[in-house]
Amino acid sequence: MCRRYIVAAAFLIPTLSQAFQPVAIPECHAAGAVASVQETIDAAKCRARWLLAGAYNRTEGDAMSAVSECAGTFDEALNHRLTEGVSHDELVVMCADTAMHMGIMKLD
Repeated sequence: MCRRYIVAAAFLIPTLSQAFQPVAIPECHAAGAVASVQETIDAAKCRARWLLAGAYNRTEGDAMSAVSECAGTFDEALNHRLTEGVSHDELVVMCADTAMHMGIMKLD
């Protein structure tokens, strides 16, 4: 009986170490109305990391869904003219690049 538990543990322990690990969600602050261009860019990058981390954790490690949700949220901002002149494809690339820098997505 004890031997079966040892064999089961030998298969189970490596699987547990490869289980989903949530990522930390950053605390972001919005750029003010009189913020510099760099402050606005930094706030948008933080917001992208915040969106990606939340979606990644919610989907238990599905990086592609997280990228899609990030781009979709920024796309909604396009509809409100907050990010005028930025295409949806550029938003997907930005979100994917951010996900790679966060370590939740890798190029195959």
